[in-house]
Amino acid sequence: MDFNWSTGLDVRLGRSPKAGAWRASPAGSQLPVIGDERRGTPVAPGSAGGRHGISHSKTEPALAAPKPSRKVAGQRIASFMDRNLGKTEKGEARLAFARYQQAAAAQAHAHAEASFLGNQGLQGFRTYLKQKCGSIVLGWRALDEDKSGRLSFYEFCNACRKMGYHGNLKQLWLQLDTNRNGAVSLMEIDREVGHYMGTFKKALLEKFGDMLTAWRQGIDVNHNGRIEQKEVEDAVSHLGLDLDPAKLWGMLRGASGGLTLQEFDPDAYHRWQTGDFGGLLSKTSMEFLDDMEGDLPAEATRSLEEGGAKNWRAGLVAKDHAEFKEASDKVKKLRLGLHTVDGFKQALVHRCGSLYGAWREALDLDGNGRLTMSEFCQALHRLAFHGDVKNLWKELNSGKGYLLFSDLDPKTDAMIS
Repeated sequence: MDFNWSTGLDVRLGRSPKAGAWRASPAGSQLPVIGDERRGTPVAPGSAGGRHGISHSKTEPALAAPKPSRKVAGQRIASFMDRNLGKTEKGEARLAFARYQQAAAAQAHAHAEASFLGNQGLQGFRTYLKQKCGSIVLGWRALDEDKSGRLSFYEFCNACRKMGYHGNLKQLWLQLDTNRNGAVSLMEIDREVGHYMGTFKKALLEKFGDMLTAWRQGIDVNHNGRIEQKEVEDAVSHLGLDLDPAKLWGMLRGASGGLTLQEFDPDAYHRWQTGDFGGLLSKTSMEFLDDMEGDLPAEATRSLEEGGAKNWRAGLVAKDHAEFKEASDKVKKLRLGLHTVDGFKQALVHRCGSLYGAWREALDLDGNGRLTMSEFCQALHRLAFHGDVKNLWKELNSGKGYLLFSDLDPKTDAMIS
């Protein structure tokens, strides 16, 4: 007879078993047996004496170890400190390596701080513009996107962050805006560069009227679309400026070594691209001119006329009409020239290159050295020449009834005879 789980629980707790709790196990039942012979709990017949309690197990966990005394705890702490603070060969090697890492990191940080241009103020900013853009002028153009010649603090900060400059922008602004007018120009970034660029541009405008005309007539005189140092030197000499041409060229020079119109003056390049040679749609910007002393050229101060786009389109239409009329006059003149002997000879030279070539390739196709009236008419028809054929024939053959090469070009005929 086996106990069920509730009966075994009652016996363990010292309670009397509930009525009806005793019941026989079914034959062949494999239910686990609950019992403990140490506490007097019955076990199933034929069993191995029941299961041992966890307190008597060989793998009994220490669920609640007794607290050590203060003396034992102190001994443990002292042993731990001795193990960690004591000098060992392995510990000394780790400590030396850690100190080496700290020294290397400090040295790298000091080098980065020394080479960081953002910590070097105005001079570091100039060096950054040269390294980033190639020159102070190109760096200024990267900052002054609207080509107004001046930068507000808001524009200056946005432009510096956009080009990747990191530094104390407030402190840099205070160093640049010395006159405290709330704006910065190229002259305040680099006075020498601003003076050179402003003087050169002002002289070009006073002499040629606008920068596109100055480029085409005063600088790029060979019209190859690119200038070198020699051309800048010649321009400075012709303008009579007291400037060092080599230094000016160093300020203007692009990254490729030469200088194109787009690098020299972006506004003039835009006018050349759009065909606005008269400046009806745009005018020369105030770039490099804002801090110049004296009166500014008229091109820099003029206002755009109302209806400039309409006048520009009208100018393009008039130019097209003029080109068409010129081409039509050339064709008309050629056609009228076929009525005379001289005009006929000019048409043959224009078509075949020479009178002798025209005789051999277009007129005397059978090579017998003479042309009849019928052959002459057929030749003109093949050449698409239209004119007074009868009068041309009469003036050329002089009543012989046929035409010889000597009638067209006596001088060449005498040379080859």
